Amino acid sequence: MIRIINISKFIIILICLLFSFYASKFYYGSDLVFLSYNILILLLSFYLTSSKSSFFSFFLAFYLFMGFWFKYNLSLVYNNGRVYDSGFFYSNDIDGVLLLSICLFLTIIFGNFFSIKWFSYNKLNVKSKIGLIHTLYLKNNKLILITFIIFFSIIGAINLNNKIYIKGMIFENNYNFILTNFLKWLILFGFTTISCLILKSEIIKKNKYIPLIFLIVFLEIFCSYTSMLSRSMILFGLPFLYSFIYYESYIRKSVINFTIILISYFILCLISVVISNEIRINLSNKTETNFIKENKISLESDIIENYEPGMPSFNFKRNWDFYKFAGKPYDPSKITDKNSKEYAFSTDDYYSSEQMANFILINRWIGIDSLINVSTSKNLSFNLLYDALKENKNKLKTTFYENNFYLKDKKRTFYANNVIVKGNTLPGIFSFLYYSGSLLFLIVISFSLIILFTFIEKKIFLVCNRNLFFLSFFSHTIVYRLFHFGYAPKDTYLFAISLTVSVFLIYALESDKFLKLFNNFR
Repeated sequence: MIRIINISKFIIILICLLFSFYASKFYYGSDLVFLSYNILILLLSFYLTSSKSSFFSFFLAFYLFMGFWFKYNLSLVYNNGRVYDSGFFYSNDIDGVLLLSICLFLTIIFGNFFSIKWFSYNKLNVKSKIGLIHTLYLKNNKLILITFIIFFSIIGAINLNNKIYIKGMIFENNYNFILTNFLKWLILFGFTTISCLILKSEIIKKNKYIPLIFLIVFLEIFCSYTSMLSRSMILFGLPFLYSFIYYESYIRKSVINFTIILISYFILCLISVVISNEIRINLSNKTETNFIKENKISLESDIIENYEPGMPSFNFKRNWDFYKFAGKPYDPSKITDKNSKEYAFSTDDYYSSEQMANFILINRWIGIDSLINVSTSKNLSFNLLYDALKENKNKLKTTFYENNFYLKDKKRTFYANNVIVKGNTLPGIFSFLYYSGSLLFLIVISFSLIILFTFIEKKIFLVCNRNLFFLSFFSHTIVYRLFHFGYAPKDTYLFAISLTVSVFLIYALESDKFLKLFNNFR
């Protein structure tokens, strides 16, 4: 199967290279810089996704590819070169941004080279000791699976119905702090950790119905992320799909089984996106309608006449005769009373679930957009970086990044009926490091992070008893956090604590030491 994956990867890279040549027609800088940028990010993606690379490097390559190649090239072709969340229609020094990116890519390639040399381990060597969970699971697998399904379904329903943790929205309530945070941990870390244990146990005993077990795991991700109204299910299923290929020797008809698993995964992802979009649109529309009515939005002060670069143009005319408010188009002809300067609000002005999905597909990746913003600033310094590290969370105000990098007037927060609709724009770790204005600092810290997390991954490989599903989940979670870094960074300790709890749980249940302790206790 690894051979099939490598052939597929080569074909994808070739197609992307051809698309890069096509996209160069829309680039408004140096063709040499643009093609060098594209060739290097594609080489990076190919190199970091080899079977010798760590899971950390694999997912790092994936998010770099989506944030720097995919987002930028498709923005050139389909958004007239306007990169969403970059704060500009066009960058004045796009060649400089791409050259900065090239330096970053070279750093990551060298970092991966040395991490393989110093901290490599054999992912194909998955033979492990018999731990506590494997012994208990073999005797009670049906009961454990049924209990797991019931439990994650109930937690998902509770979260959705009570709006405890919803992405991009804050529902003010008086729920118990400990219980709500435990629920968040279950949804984001706990259930996935249990899924990793179940999958490994089923594969080791060579269950011929392994696609059914994967379906249960994907149903958990479906329930958890749909309950948060998140469209990220497709991302958090990737660690399971990728680690599957290294268990090929344990699985009969692995290619056929993988195909079945892949199809079921994408079907559930599609359903999750549709449901999340529909509910999210309805909740956002309701909150924004109440906000506009309560605050009597003024035509002079609250209409932005030119739409955000990269925003969906489905309902916009090319001559911009529609106004834009919070990313939604409004028709000036619908203003019923120009003296009162209030909107004649109509939910017909909102774009559909399908249009939202198309918009997110291209524009919501983090990468080139924030690097354009940060590199353009003339206020970069280590003092700015230090100030950013001190940022505190705020439900209503724009973030430090938005205030300092051309997004302050482009981001709106709606607050009505104890509901806050707010989506923070994040710079990602690489742009955040460049707040310093020092290319050397960016290179040194980026290189160090690759070495550090590759070293940690090798240690977790032993701690989790060679459970590649958990190892893949662990590294993906770290990479995802790095790319979504930059808002209230000092709160990263909460993320570290949550992930540490999962590591301890996997160690306790996978360790043969706890099995001996359990047997002695019995």
